[in-house]
Amino acid sequence: MTELETSATHPYPGARLHVVSRGETSEAILRFGDGVSVAAELTGDELIVEPYRTAAGTGIERKRWAVEETGSSLRVTGRPAAG
Repeated sequence: MTELETSATHPYPGARLHVVSRGETSEAILRFGDGVSVAAELTGDELIVEPYRTAAGTGIERKRWAVEETGSSLRVTGRPAAG
């Protein structure tokens, strides 16, 4: 399982995700700056984040994000192209 951390409370274009450890599978866990952790899937240049609720109580639906590797982190570049 890959472990990712960010100081943000949700992914957004330009957000940096620090890679804590790399796993052998696409399974991932994403830990946010507000202390919330959520299941995710990292496949190539795409990150799928499962639904979750921020520490402030805001519900976030399941979303797909395009990401690019930048050294020991990933940068969210936006939403992946349809198809």
